Amino acid sequence: MKLTADTVILNIVQEISLSIKPKEDKLKTIVVSLIFVIIFALVAFTAGLQLGKTGQFATILKTEPVATKSAAPTGWQLLDEAGFSIAYPKDWEAKANPAGEPEGAKIKSIGGKVELWLLVAKPYTFSEEQAGKQTGKNEGKMKVDGREGTLAEFTYDTGGYYLVVEVPATLTAPMVTFWATAGNDDYKKVVLDIINSFQSKVETQKAK
Repeated sequence: MKLTADTVILNIVQEISLSIKPKEDKLKTIVVSLIFVIIFALVAFTAGLQLGKTGQFATILKTEPVATKSAAPTGWQLLDEAGFSIAYPKDWEAKANPAGEPEGAKIKSIGGKVELWLLVAKPYTFSEEQAGKQTGKNEGKMKVDGREGTLAEFTYDTGGYYLVVEVPATLTAPMVTFWATAGNDDYKKVVLDIINSFQSKVETQKAK
């Protein structure tokens, strides 16, 4: 067979094409495989990230504390009256005011005492002897029954305290006044916790 220049060139091109085609098929296989690997890696990463977020969120939900209103310490007892309730330690004595006196209560122990009155202003005064034993006075704010009241704290040379807390009335809750004494810092904390546990009964006040 006579070989012309065109025939020679055609044969060369066919040989080159045959030699290149397997390489192209192999390259396509590699590219497709890489694409699948990349897609799988992205899916796995996204799923892991989402799982991590979900686990973290669940942990936060489990550990977040729940706030309670005027929560009394564990083991305390409750004096539950018609117009209010107040908590106190089980080794303290608590009595509601008798009939004929303003609504309120007295709560006491050997080292401290809390008295409270509803709907009555109780101005406090000191005798000359009492005032002479005082070493200082501090004034501040105290939140009781969801309302902001005033706190007056008198210190004595014996290390004791006299506390006066006055909480103003609102449209649904009565004015309440607290007088408290504490023999030392520990009893001061207890009487303040007692005062802080006070809750008025709004429904009762509305009905009056």
